[in-house]
Amino acid sequence: MPKKKSTKKSLYLIALALLTIACIGLILERTNVINLYNGWSDDPLSQTDTETVEGIDYSPASSTDNDDINNRKANGTVDQEPVAPTNDTSIQITFIANAQDTSGGQLEVRTLLNGVTDGTCALTLTKGSSSIEKTSSVARQNTSFVCEAFIVPYSELTNGDWTIKLKVTSGDGRTNEASISTTIN
Repeated sequence: MPKKKSTKKSLYLIALALLTIACIGLILERTNVINLYNGWSDDPLSQTDTETVEGIDYSPASSTDNDDINNRKANGTVDQEPVAPTNDTSIQITFIANAQDTSGGQLEVRTLLNGVTDGTCALTLTKGSSSIEKTSSVARQNTSFVCEAFIVPYSELTNGDWTIKLKVTSGDGRTNEASISTTIN
């Protein structure tokens, strides 16, 4: 007989545990913590109200919202502020690379130009009485103008300090010169 009481007691505890779990599940469902009965909707979320916070419009984009940036991309002027026209007709020269390529055995000289869109570039390297001359053209590179890269093989250079002089002549005859030094090891 004691076995019947323990079996009844076990069944009673199991039923009580299942009832407790069911109540907890119902409470979680009603408080929207879980979603067991309603299922998931396949409908996409839609934004019905447009909300503006501190001047930011969160409404969906229109077909013309990107016209300004697309036009600037097409013109090559992305990330550039409009420059006010000036009467300055001078040519500005900036050396952007003066590097020794030890693996390739050459000196590379690269420049950035302002105030010129066409013309020629004349590079002169001097060390004492030694002189090396190279020429290239003004070329467009992305949204800038540059002298095409000057590549000077080490076989033409000796170790020591060299002066690099660049003369740029525009298509309409304006000129400017700039110089920099480099050490060949």
